[in-house]
Amino acid sequence: MAYQTEKGRRLYAVAGVVALHGVLGYALISGLAVEVVKQFLPPVEARNIDEPVVKTPDVPPPPETKMEKVRVPVEAPVFTIVDETPRIPAMPDKGEIVLKGDGGTGMAPLPQPVPVLRGPAATASVGISEDDYPEASRRLGETGAMTVRLAIGVDGRVTACTVTRSTGHERLDARACQVAQRRWHFTPATADGVPVAGTVVRDISWRLAERR
Repeated sequence: MAYQTEKGRRLYAVAGVVALHGVLGYALISGLAVEVVKQFLPPVEARNIDEPVVKTPDVPPPPETKMEKVRVPVEAPVFTIVDETPRIPAMPDKGEIVLKGDGGTGMAPLPQPVPVLRGPAATASVGISEDDYPEASRRLGETGAMTVRLAIGVDGRVTACTVTRSTGHERLDARACQVAQRRWHFTPATADGVPVAGTVVRDISWRLAERR
């Protein structure tokens, strides 16, 4: 029993020594770490940074606007007195003629009569036959339709011929105008029965009879 008590005391003593060494070791290590940090880290300085002061430019006040009084002359109103009394025009004496400003007699002018116009009329001489064919056009078998404008004199004869639509063959176009001016005859145009020059438009067809 005494042996166990002595053994327990030794254990407590050893545990106390170990704990004391642990505390001393921790203190030693902590102190060294602080010294190492102090050696490698530069000292930190605290400075106050002044904020820049922004100056606002002085803006001059706007100029004062002066209102000037303008006098507008007022014209006096003009009144026109209208005489509304009805007036009776003076009647001219018997046989008196009242002249107007244009030199007329005061009467409406009579309408001018419209002349009665009649255009030229074709007679039996107007036409184209196969006998009028140019020989070269007959051999080549040229055909076609054309239109001419004819000027008719007061005697009914053709004074001018203009081709307005061609057959496509110059020989046929030229021969049509030659025949019209040499042979054709019209009843002349009239105005109120009096012969006058006029114009007429005619269609012409050039055809060849089929030969068997």
